[in-house]
Amino acid sequence: MNDLILSNLTVAKASVDTMHGKMFAFANLVDPIEPALGVASKTDAEADANFTLANNTVTTCASTSDAAQDFTLPAATAGSYVIYRQSALADAANAMDWICAGDDTFEANQIVNIGELVAQHDTSVATDVKLTITPAATNPGWGQVGSQIHFFCRQNGKWLVKVQGMKLGTGAVGTIAFS
Repeated sequence: MNDLILSNLTVAKASVDTMHGKMFAFANLVDPIEPALGVASKTDAEADANFTLANNTVTTCASTSDAAQDFTLPAATAGSYVIYRQSALADAANAMDWICAGDDTFEANQIVNIGELVAQHDTSVATDVKLTITPAATNPGWGQVGSQIHFFCRQNGKWLVKVQGMKLGTGAVGTIAFS
C-alpha cells in the first residue's frame, strides 16, 4: 500500500514540477526545458492559407504578412504551451491574428506591446478571443526575424500571452490589439 501512495505522490510532484518549469519559461520568454516542446516549421504560403498551432510546440513561421492571416490556438488546457516565432521578415501591413479555439479566451488584464506608441500597446479583457498584430513595411515594432509570441495555459479555457517584438529601424510603426 505504501508503494501505491508513493507512486501517486511522485506523479503529482512531476506534474507540478512540469507546470512550474513552463511557468518559469513563460515568465522569461524562453523555451521550456523539461519536457522539451515539439518543433514545427511553416512557410509563407501555409501562413497565407491559415493554420492551427500545435499544443506544446514551437512553430517557426516564414510569414511575410503579405496577406491577412489567422493562426488558431489549440484548446487551452492547463499546462499547454505554444510558441509562435518569426523566421522571415513580416513587412507588409496585413493583420496577423492569433485566435482562441472554441470557447477559450485570453486571461484579463494582460498588457502586450510592440513599441512605444499608443497603438502599439493593449490590455486584455476577460472576453477577448483574438490578438491581432499588424506589422509595417518600414520601421515595424514586430515582425523582424526572432519576433515571438508565447501562449501558456495555467487554467483550462484561458490563455496567458507574452509578446516579444524584434523591431526594425525605429520600431515606431505597427499595431497590436486584443478583441
